[in-house]
Amino acid sequence: MKILVVDDQEDILRFLVDVLEGEGYEVLTASDGVAALEQYRQHRPAFTLTDISMPGLSGLDLLRQIKAFNPEAAVMLMTGAGSEGFAIEALRGGAVNYFNKPVDINELTTTLQRYAPLASGYDFEHYAGDFLSEEQLRFELRNDIAQVNHVVQMIVTHARTIFPLSLLFTLRFGLYEMIINAIEHGNLGITYADKSHALEGNQLAELIRERANEPDRIGTRVRIACQISPEGLRCRIRDEGQGFNHSMYSSVSDPASLFEQMGTSLHGRGILLTRLQFDEMTFNDTGNEVSILKRCPPGGIEE
Repeated sequence: MKILVVDDQEDILRFLVDVLEGEGYEVLTASDGVAALEQYRQHRPAFTLTDISMPGLSGLDLLRQIKAFNPEAAVMLMTGAGSEGFAIEALRGGAVNYFNKPVDINELTTTLQRYAPLASGYDFEHYAGDFLSEEQLRFELRNDIAQVNHVVQMIVTHARTIFPLSLLFTLRFGLYEMIINAIEHGNLGITYADKSHALEGNQLAELIRERANEPDRIGTRVRIACQISPEGLRCRIRDEGQGFNHSMYSSVSDPASLFEQMGTSLHGRGILLTRLQFDEMTFNDTGNEVSILKRCPPGGIEE
């Protein structure tokens, strides 16, 4: 799988190339935005990882031009301290995630491994959206991360009826984050400290397997109910965990302010990413069920 890495600092670029090639990726590089755009047009990599602050064509400008060329492009940004505002702008512009510098390599490689099936593309048929009244999809998932990709693919394939690719592609990552959150933090009870420690030792997958096989967790499930209608896509995701205090996410109208408060923390990032990509997000009182809504844009699927 190809990944394009863009950074004007040669030592950072060389380091990332060594790491990613060691993970089995075919790595393309560029030291500025103009060269990166040409590389993207020639090779259409599965991922683009770019620094935000570069002379000339910035990472944000590069994101916009890549998304204009290919609305399905999976672009991720690297930000320095104090650049959270630019990261938020990038997420709203269609970036799927961002990483603080210096990049946590375990976080980067884990994210790429999880997103790989989502970025590899999918087939769909554009069918009778004008006649759609309502479609409902229901799923019951074991605590198996591999199942999440399949469920997300099915939801977005059906939702293609009402959404353009430019919106649909980023929605895939929001859905993925919330279902993963329900498994890891909900059913498996993995705390922020647990996850941080596991990422440091590159042992997150092992931790998930261990928790999933514990007697009191092996039977727990995540239940997903989706409704697709002319209004848009509404999904209700419920786990069997103890819930959490979601007041910080429910009480603010603009999630951008929370990104700035979090700084380099990874805690709750999946929830905030989804809040930026969906129009509504509400939790039940306990916090073990979330409802998210993405409204159908005016004009439907026309790009």
